[in-house]
Amino acid sequence: MGSTALVEGGIREFVKRNDTSFEETCSEKGKERADNLKKNFNGTLPTSYKVRVINKSEFPACNFIILTRKASDPIPQEIFFGWGFFRGNHNESVFWSNDKDLIGFFKGYHKALRTNDISSSYKP
Repeated sequence: MGSTALVEGGIREFVKRNDTSFEETCSEKGKERADNLKKNFNGTLPTSYKVRVINKSEFPACNFIILTRKASDPIPQEIFFGWGFFRGNHNESVFWSNDKDLIGFFKGYHKALRTNDISSSYKP
């Protein structure tokens, strides 16, 4: 199974649960994952999966995932980031941190990417 299928399968299993939320902001090219997930859910994405699509097709971005758990967890939040699209540079490194300031920075970045002037609601 390829990495794309593994990622889609992981997201599918995650959003099936009743206690989860997954917000994704992707490029026009990246919305194929949302299209595939929609097909796997018989044409309707779960409400726990929220997708927005960047308005420009070639938007340089740093991919990231913020995982949030119960506050009592030994690591209540962590971030994986990297594997970005930067024209002419194919740096595929993935970094990890549980630094609160770094996570706060990426939360702000996430919020900015999801504004109406940067992205739009997912439309298949």
